[in-house]
Amino acid sequence: MKSTLLFLPPVMLLCLPAEAQRKPGSPLEHLPRTMEMITHFGERADSSPDNQRIAFMAKSFGDAFVIDLKTRIIRCLTCSVPGAAFLRIMHLADGNYILIGPERFSDIRTSRRRDNELWYLGKEPGSRPVEAQDFYDNDTKMTFTCYRPKGLAGVMSIDMATGQVSDLGQADSIYNEVEGIFPDGKYIAFQVARAEDEAGVGYGIILLRLAR
Repeated sequence: MKSTLLFLPPVMLLCLPAEAQRKPGSPLEHLPRTMEMITHFGERADSSPDNQRIAFMAKSFGDAFVIDLKTRIIRCLTCSVPGAAFLRIMHLADGNYILIGPERFSDIRTSRRRDNELWYLGKEPGSRPVEAQDFYDNDTKMTFTCYRPKGLAGVMSIDMATGQVSDLGQADSIYNEVEGIFPDGKYIAFQVARAEDEAGVGYGIILLRLAR
């Protein structure tokens, strides 16, 4: 006696149970008890070090927001920045923020790859992003480039605890664009250039001593 094996298409075996269990309406109206909807817009959430707030983006190449988990108050962190085009926001250990995104949006490919930059944003309301370069002094201070009128720029630092800004280069007549800090935290390397030149043109590298 011969036996016949019957093979059903695997697609049908997988799809039929799903169709039978599907509920009508929006899936957001039938969330599991372990889930809770806290905003109706946004993406790329990041929780604060004290677990009290969540920072998130309204959209890719948009504004950054933060929600207080107790009061559920939502506050825009970058709405004072014209044409904000940030991609991601993350908390620092002290409650301040790091933003990622271009200074200006051009197109998705260019702005996401070539023009993507790192920015520091203070946690105080009304703070404006500062282009971040590196951290030193046990990550309590940060260097950044201050772009000035007439195509000039200077090497600056900010104390993230006090908010005090210092001019490290003290050379107002030239264009200095800060780069990285030595691993021992004693020196900064930066380039001398002219703002009107094309990107990639430099006139030398300078060492700036941080340790006194």
